[in-house]
Amino acid sequence: MHPAVSLPLRRQNQRWRHYPPFLIRENRWRAQRYGIEEGMVDFGKGAMVPFSHLLEELFDLLAEDAAYFGCAAEVAHARTILRRGTSADRQLARYEAVKALGGSEHAALVAVVDELVEETMTLPGTTKPQLKPKVGTGSCARATPRRPCSERSSRSHPPAAGRHPGPARRI
Repeated sequence: MHPAVSLPLRRQNQRWRHYPPFLIRENRWRAQRYGIEEGMVDFGKGAMVPFSHLLEELFDLLAEDAAYFGCAAEVAHARTILRRGTSADRQLARYEAVKALGGSEHAALVAVVDELVEETMTLPGTTKPQLKPKVGTGSCARATPRRPCSERSSRSHPPAAGRHPGPARRI
């Protein structure tokens, strides 16, 4: 355990408990399977506990260190994730919404990726992306709004001007 986290525990005459790896893997599996909705096993209590309760306990343990390192706001952002859901929750909701409107699986997946790109390009505290990708630049020079680079075959076009197609291959 990192000394910065264990020091407050030592001051209170407490320590981290060591649990068998299979128990830790069980909670990891639960998190992967159910996300933050179903809770986790609190091994100290021997009971299922809502994730939000475990997170608050972790905040209590980290509060002093987070304040010292000036990252209390970043740590507290985990509460925002609890409130609005994880990225996986939003991705699944977007996918299901497009499918419910009659969209194809491909259209639903494209909508999810588009939303991820928009989230990634949006700065914290703003509501609109700060940068917009330019069509016709980079490795997708022949992409158009109707034909993005992900839908074209790299073999269907000659190499871009000034680029060598690569070594010749013998058949």
